[in-house]
Amino acid sequence: FVFGGPFYHLWGWKGLGFIGAAISLSISRTAQSVVYFFYMFVYKKHHKNTWPDAGLSLSHHTWDRTAEFMKQSLPNLGTLLFSVISSQATTVLVGRLGERAIAASSALSTVTTPWGGTLSAT
Repeated sequence: FVFGGPFYHLWGWKGLGFIGAAISLSISRTAQSVVYFFYMFVYKKHHKNTWPDAGLSLSHHTWDRTAEFMKQSLPNLGTLLFSVISSQATTVLVGRLGERAIAASSALSTVTTPWGGTLSAT
C-alpha cells in the first residue's frame, strides 16, 4: 500500500504513500488475528482439552475464582498505574526542557522499549 507493490507493475497504481503504511499495518495485524483464531479454534481445535464441556456459562463462575483473580490482578493494576503516571509526568517535565531534550527522550524511549516489554511480561 505504500509504493503500490505488484499493482504498480500490473496496473500503474502508485500506492497511498505515507498513509498506506498505516493501512497496511492495520490490515496485516487484523488478518493475523483472524487467521490465528481460525487456525487454533476452528481448524486445530486446541481449546477442546481445556474448555468446559458446557461451553461458556455462569455455572463455571465461582466467588473463589473471582477472589483468586483479584488477588493476582490488583497488585498488577497498581504497578501499571504507577508506570503510566510516571511516564506521563516524565513527558510533561521533558516537554518543558526544549526540542533537544524531547528528541533525546524519544530516542531513549524507543531504544528501551524491548526491555520494557520483556520486564512487563514477567
